[in-house]
Amino acid sequence: MSDFTDLVNSLHPLAWYRLNETEGSSLSDSARFYDATATDIQVQEALSLFPGTYGAHFNGNTSLATTDIHSALQITGDITIAGLIKPTGSMTGSKYLIHCSTSGESMTENFLWGFGIRDGKFRWFHENSFGTNVSVSGVTFDFQLDTEYFYAAVRDSASQTIHFYINGILQESISYSYNADGGEVCPAMIGGIAPGGSNFEGHAAEIMLFDYRLTTEQVMALYNAGINQIVTQQYQVSGTIYENDSPSEKDVLACTWETGELLARSRSNSAGDYHLIWDNYDKEVLVVALDDWGAEWQPDTLYQTGDIIRPTYFTGYVYECTVSGTSNSAEPQWWIEAEEQQAVGTAQFKVKPFNRPLAHAPVTPELVVES
Repeated sequence: MSDFTDLVNSLHPLAWYRLNETEGSSLSDSARFYDATATDIQVQEALSLFPGTYGAHFNGNTSLATTDIHSALQITGDITIAGLIKPTGSMTGSKYLIHCSTSGESMTENFLWGFGIRDGKFRWFHENSFGTNVSVSGVTFDFQLDTEYFYAAVRDSASQTIHFYINGILQESISYSYNADGGEVCPAMIGGIAPGGSNFEGHAAEIMLFDYRLTTEQVMALYNAGINQIVTQQYQVSGTIYENDSPSEKDVLACTWETGELLARSRSNSAGDYHLIWDNYDKEVLVVALDDWGAEWQPDTLYQTGDIIRPTYFTGYVYECTVSGTSNSAEPQWWIEAEEQQAVGTAQFKVKPFNRPLAHAPVTPELVVES
């Protein structure tokens, strides 16, 4: 977990869409439980302004995600919205990154907040009473295509002002005439209004909603934590080990394909399933499954259930302790009858064949996405 994550959590966001999913059917709310059902969202787009950050791509047309209707999201007073964005397509007209509204014209369907870009400048929109539009557009700051920004807007309902920030710095403060009201049937939508309607085209990540006004210092702190985060990226492989068409419990190792350096070690379960995870190495790996070689038999030694031993003269078999006890002073006559259990001193052991390693390569690891 990074300092950025810790800071966001300490500020208690109402919702936090990190947009770092590995598949695009839903967008998770990392703050609470306001997940959004997604359509045509392209996942795992890297953004460099915040090191180690992955977000989603919105195609400017059909890419949308919609929450259920939650009264907590229907904010009519103070609100802060912030996110990491990279516009990559048209910025002509209004392009909403996130908003709370529906498509009707009744008061219960009013826009309660809308955050985005209009003609390459800041955009905020909400409605009052029976569809009175409150349209706030920037004047001086211009967004550039293919450039990343940490973009934030703060609505101060007492002074009726929208404060717009870029990369932690206040750029413009613009007043408006009416506060939002209504909107009782509105969900939140990410990426646009409806297919083809005022939709954002570009990458986005770390979209945060706060049901209060962040201070200038807090907005800057979020930006600084984001650009300075030192993130240890983790990678993983998983699968199932079969031997002779049956699931098998084995030690499983992941090594670098180029040099054979050990990255991670685990053990498959009784169903043969394994999961290996390690830091930073993102190239192809070699996965090897091994039988437990065990320890060489020792005289007058206490063995516990599950211990694996092998004869002093290896014959291709190992022995698993099934009943705890102490070995004799003399090495036993080892047996090789499959699964047969015999005494070794006061302990009981069963025989197991020691099989040759199973290897699979090259395997491409997956990035472990922080939730």
